[in-house]
Amino acid sequence: MIVQPPTTYDLADLFEHQDPVLFEDLLPSLLFWLRLRSGTRAPVVRRATFLVEIEREARRLDLVWDAARLADLAPALPRQLQALDEGRTVARERATENAGYVLALIALSAFEPRRRVLHFNTFAAPDLIFDDTPGAERGVEVAARTRGGQRVLVRIRDDKLPGLLARPGYAEIQLSLWSGRPRAALIERVR
Repeated sequence: MIVQPPTTYDLADLFEHQDPVLFEDLLPSLLFWLRLRSGTRAPVVRRATFLVEIEREARRLDLVWDAARLADLAPALPRQLQALDEGRTVARERATENAGYVLALIALSAFEPRRRVLHFNTFAAPDLIFDDTPGAERGVEVAARTRGGQRVLVRIRDDKLPGLLARPGYAEIQLSLWSGRPRAALIERVR
């Protein structure tokens, strides 16, 4: 049962809430992934709703966007999205993974508005670092799947948990896990 009112997040707000360098090249993958998950490739999809479990509390996240406004903020977006649609970019192979990174940035911005990601981690968990104080780093481990819902997300959490708990030097690690069909997310602080 959802006890909180829905959280609505406009994708254009991400350009203010996080450094655009972190996500501009990933944003087309998110829009492509959301359209595929809706069962249509029509470019008009402008809303997506996720049922999000945050620390065992059910929430609803409504993503909304205006394609023209996003194109003003990221002029290459229409061309990049067309390339994804037509299979003319390797980014199509990583669309789900890239969508997960953008969704994690959105979740931080929507549910923890003062958190700003500093950089991506290199070849190590967690993926996104929002505090790089030596010996007390804080970050988010991200995963996304095309389908499976909460059942699959719980399995991913259980698989990742031992490795994340064993990571030295971290004061906080969160999980941000996303499913495309059904649209669901699991966000949990593991340390």
